[in-house]
Amino acid sequence: MGRPTSFRFSEELSARLEEEAAAAGLSVSALVTTLLDEGLKIRRFPGWSFGTDRRDDGPVWSTVPTCGR
Repeated sequence: MGRPTSFRFSEELSARLEEEAAAAGLSVSALVTTLLDEGLKIRRFPGWSFGTDRRDDGPVWSTVPTCGR
């Protein structure tokens, strides 16, 4: 279990997060955690794309280099 953390989001961003979380079948907290993790990976490894394949039983991380950026 993670450490409780508090953030303040705009009403518009909160609504978008709630909509996306509902569409993905996730809690807002789980979605925010996933998005932050993906964003930090992208910042740490510029030029690489990190995607998630959820076609099977769970997420499978795949790393695909993006050339020419």
